[in-house]
Amino acid sequence: EDEDTALFCLDILVAVTLRNRDRIHLLLPQVYGYLRTIVQSAQVPTPLVERAIFEVLRITRALLPYKPELGEDLLDSLRLMFALQPAVADAFIERIARELCVLVRAAAGFIKGAKGWDTICKLLMASARHPDAAG
Repeated sequence: EDEDTALFCLDILVAVTLRNRDRIHLLLPQVYGYLRTIVQSAQVPTPLVERAIFEVLRITRALLPYKPELGEDLLDSLRLMFALQPAVADAFIERIARELCVLVRAAAGFIKGAKGWDTICKLLMASARHPDAAG
């Protein structure tokens, strides 16, 4: 029940964030702080940490074309994936890689800096090194 409440709150938070694109610079630090807390405290895969991980990707994908001036900040938020515990990363790395591919296809023209590309490439390399990658 507590996790259901947390999932509901996270859904509302992200929905409000995405609907307030013109005020995103005010919301983004708090939203990412909340998502960071969830991701960094996760020791095992849970529906809440799964939702937090993929909401970071969704926010980035949704806002990058709309707010290119925030591109570096949006792409920098993906570095949060590097803080995942191994058990959590293993559970979601394939889906993270798929979502990164969707992001690149949708918004490659808005990824301007080397740091953003570095983050994307390192996450994709991590997925390639995953034991199930060859299968």
